[in-house]
Amino acid sequence: MIASSQLPLLQAVFAKLLSVVLTIVSLFTVAKPQNVALTVRTATPETVKIEFKNNTGKVISPEQRWTLEKKTGNGYEEIPFLEDDPGWNEIAESCPPTLTGVRTIDAQRCFGRTLLPGEYRFTFFYLCEISVGLAGGEPQSVSVGFTIPE
Repeated sequence: MIASSQLPLLQAVFAKLLSVVLTIVSLFTVAKPQNVALTVRTATPETVKIEFKNNTGKVISPEQRWTLEKKTGNGYEEIPFLEDDPGWNEIAESCPPTLTGVRTIDAQRCFGRTLLPGEYRFTFFYLCEISVGLAGGEPQSVSVGFTIPE
């Protein structure tokens, strides 16, 4: 019988073992860009909150680089950053398979103004890791569209 005082230790060991198994499995799984799912949680002129879910079967490393484009009569035009500010500073971040992360865009901070009403496209860039803590391959991306209401 397991003593209740040993339960937290066993849970920690199980969590670590599961992490190692998922990493090993990810080494043999081919990741596909369409398997990172983006969902726009909120979209206002001031703030856009986007959730990403890692369905690749591999550990991914989200990049600091991202783009926001507004739809015009000629297609999509990228909105330039205010003084090349990417809007967030998460570094050395990784997202194991099946987990999610969130990106929040503060329009005033990133672009120096609020977003005008219209259709937009957010593009998220990431790397698939070939082993624990080691990113490999070309950056991949996935995009999601959303509308800022009037």
